[in-house]
Amino acid sequence: MPKTKLTDFDVTAANNSDINSISTLGTAPASNFDDAFRELMAQIAKAIAGTDAIKDTFALGDPSDLTKRVRLDAGRVTTGNTRVLTIPDQDMTLEPRFDRQFLSGLTISNNATDATNDIDIATGVAASDDNTAPLPLINLAVLTKRLDAAWAVGTGNGGLDTGTIGNSIYHVWLIKRSDTGVVDALFSLSSTSPTMPASYDLKRRVGAIIRATGAILPFIQYGDYFYRSVPVQTVNTTNPGTSAVVVVNQNIPNPPVSGQIRAIMSVQLTSSITATSYAGLVTATGQADTAPSTTLNNVVLRTGPSAGAYQSITNLEIPIDTSSQFRYRLSTSDVSVTISVITHGWVDTRGKGS
Repeated sequence: MPKTKLTDFDVTAANNSDINSISTLGTAPASNFDDAFRELMAQIAKAIAGTDAIKDTFALGDPSDLTKRVRLDAGRVTTGNTRVLTIPDQDMTLEPRFDRQFLSGLTISNNATDATNDIDIATGVAASDDNTAPLPLINLAVLTKRLDAAWAVGTGNGGLDTGTIGNSIYHVWLIKRSDTGVVDALFSLSSTSPTMPASYDLKRRVGAIIRATGAILPFIQYGDYFYRSVPVQTVNTTNPGTSAVVVVNQNIPNPPVSGQIRAIMSVQLTSSITATSYAGLVTATGQADTAPSTTLNNVVLRTGPSAGAYQSITNLEIPIDTSSQFRYRLSTSDVSVTISVITHGWVDTRGKGS
């Protein structure tokens, strides 16, 4: 086949016996070599001008180590189209870019050796929460950080950003130095502005933990879902009235933005009074305070005509505000009715969808 462009040449030298049908064999006339070199220069010029494309297997190598290579891949360009990559007038280093909402992996869990004080963070990647520079934060290996010690770089070292340990909610932050690429993690009481170590300028909240009675409470994470190992009763009130009741749910973390965390709860109504309907609405505090009815509710109990203990159970996910609050309200209240709310865990989008 005539070698009419650079991409027609073969990696085996013996197969390159012509340039655009001009023989380059040793038996060819001397004038062929003059014509062949001129044709080759024309093909090079066409490649430089973009008239003839260079195959995307063309590679550039590091001058000090040719095993380090980079190539452009046009495989996703639609047939017949030419896409232009424009480089700004400045020196630059290409870094992977992610949407600021991107987060994958980075599952947090109680450390098996010291579950009282330590948290493990699994491998993963997330964009920083900096709108102007959404650089990825990458943790290549499992990282273990201690809540009971001041922050120090490295796995197995302290993770507390400031102050002393206490019984509270701590948010887990992935942090990075953009100058060196070092990635670490810390714990902070703040859901929005942790105290950053010197030179660390990028961050992303990847979850939250609860410390109570001197230990980190055990939990299990499945993606955005965090389940307490042991559910806990948040509300247990008899005859609460028919006005709205705002509850501070101290059994789940407070979100940085209202609604970014949803409480996973089961709501139980019990009553022994016969032939009575109880309707309830459990809502976010950002929603309107609305009186429930038999047609407008998300919790309902209808007792029968015979004496006995009646109950209903409803599972709900309710967005909470930055003070961990939600609201409930009943349509009917009496000395027999009791509302009980059990908290099983929470859903934390960790900045995704915000």
